[in-house]
Amino acid sequence: MAGKVLFASEDLFFRSRIEEVSTALQLPTVYSTKRAELELVINGAEPPTLIILDLNSGAHYPIETIRKLKLNPATRGIQIVGYLQHTQQSLIDDAQRVGCDLVLSRADFSKRLLSFLKNGNIS
Repeated sequence: MAGKVLFASEDLFFRSRIEEVSTALQLPTVYSTKRAELELVINGAEPPTLIILDLNSGAHYPIETIRKLKLNPATRGIQIVGYLQHTQQSLIDDAQRVGCDLVLSRADFSKRLLSFLKNGNIS
């Protein structure tokens, strides 16, 4: 995968897993635990090509963030992978409705992480 990855979550377990995989792949990765950090990275000189977003995050306002990114022509092309703790159909539906490119359970996210970071294909 070319480009930078932004991981937006307060989840230290998944952060360590992403750090492990991105380091092995020599993939530049930025971490955000606050919405302000996320916005700085997205609006910076080198925006990410992929955002991994914890849909259960209390700090990132995921649905509002996805909507904002997908409505902005400058950020609309950034791929967004959202993951969530359990099957929460209304949250899945909301994320997909506002433009989240891929929504996964935590278990599926863990299984597919290496593949979509390595290949750059989130589908």
